[in-house]
Amino acid sequence: MFRLIRLITFRSIWTRRLRTLLSTFGIVLGVAGILAIGVTNQAALDSLGRMFADTSGRTSLEVHSSDSASTFPDSIYSKISGFQNVSGAAPLIKVQAALVEKNSKKSELDITLLGAGTSGLLLYGIDPQLDRDVRTYKITDGKFLSGDPSAFEVVLVDPYAKDHKIKVGDRIVIQTTNGPAKLRVIGLMAKEGPGQLNLGNFGLVSLRTGQKLRDRMGEIDQIDLVASPGFTDPDSLERLRSDLQTRLGKGYSVVFPPNTRLA
Repeated sequence: MFRLIRLITFRSIWTRRLRTLLSTFGIVLGVAGILAIGVTNQAALDSLGRMFADTSGRTSLEVHSSDSASTFPDSIYSKISGFQNVSGAAPLIKVQAALVEKNSKKSELDITLLGAGTSGLLLYGIDPQLDRDVRTYKITDGKFLSGDPSAFEVVLVDPYAKDHKIKVGDRIVIQTTNGPAKLRVIGLMAKEGPGQLNLGNFGLVSLRTGQKLRDRMGEIDQIDLVASPGFTDPDSLERLRSDLQTRLGKGYSVVFPPNTRLA
């Protein structure tokens, strides 16, 4: 029986060689395509994970409002900064904006599910001293934020500034959801680490300036935490996360940064 089946099969293959060759080629091509898609997807995921890791810096945990669309009082920082096994904490507020070009009277915001779109400008309002404990910025021209909480100054990503013919010392006009505002460019930073945020269409202002631009005085979007040395293994971080969550209550969400979730 099996001998007869083999005979019929080989005879069919031999008499229909072109069809057999094309079928075999199609199968090989299909398998190769599936493997290529898998390799490409993994490479893209690895690249995304590296980007999140670079932009998150040394962040071990993040604190957000339990309502993802809401800000929360910046006074909560004092409850976190002295928490056991937390060596650093940096509050920030995010500002979605658009650059008003010199030859244009206005520029529309490009808002996407991820925040400011790729044609928009994403600003982080930070405390310059505290944030440097979490993220590293490479200044290529000018200087970093002065620390003056009321100064309307900005540090932009170098390639973004060059693309828009902006130099250190220039004053730019941005459009935010709270209206237009003028900022003085005091420095440029490399497109690496946090400078990769929003594809490099990114800048830094002081925390107070960011709050004014958002009309959210005394409020922030998140606090980035750095765990103490020797307390960064997965089990220790989970205990720290759980303890912080218990302390802050249901109004807040203590989570791992994106690069940790993708690992």
